Amino acid sequence: MEYLWLNKKQNDKLIVFFNGWGMDDKSVNFLEFGKYDVIMFYDYRNLSSVDFDFGAYKSKFIVSWSTGVFISNLFFDKLHDAEMKIALNGTLNPVDDEFGIPVNIYNLTVNNFNALSCKKFIKRMFAGEEIPVLSDRTVEELKQELISIRDCRIDKCFSFDKAVISENDKIIPSKNQHNFWDSRNNVQVKKIQGGHYPFLNFRSWDDILNA
Repeated sequence: MEYLWLNKKQNDKLIVFFNGWGMDDKSVNFLEFGKYDVIMFYDYRNLSSVDFDFGAYKSKFIVSWSTGVFISNLFFDKLHDAEMKIALNGTLNPVDDEFGIPVNIYNLTVNNFNALSCKKFIKRMFAGEEIPVLSDRTVEELKQELISIRDCRIDKCFSFDKAVISENDKIIPSKNQHNFWDSRNNVQVKKIQGGHYPFLNFRSWDDILNA
């Protein structure tokens, strides 16, 4: 797992962002930081070491997208006291016929992954919008990351406060996301427009926290 400080200006509030599969900072580099420091975790090929000192912040917030919703739970002991935990187009069962990406589809994606299928995957993340450049990472990196996420096992999971679900998500089907989150009494479910990539709905990190 890699990390990158997107903004580190000695603010007293920290957003810990767990990016989706295959992404880097280009996926969110247009969002305004406002009053927050922001650290991004990404590249989940190696999940064996997750020890990290987040420092002394007055408030911490978790924003996680797609498979990052699941991976964020590796930091349960460090971030269980976060003031707010938000899931964007993801669940705690990323590879699952009822609650995530159907198992057969996920495995077929892994087995047949190449540059062409990667382009098709990225196109399916959008609901007709113009497709921005989301990452400079290699095809081989992305394939290994798919395998690592599929094989990851997590014992302790956060109680999320809010789940944001795009109406036309073709990656983690919107129906499956609703199957997962609608049954959890303490989770606020918010619907937004668009496909699996949710950030076209927001201008800033504050917009996401207040979605």
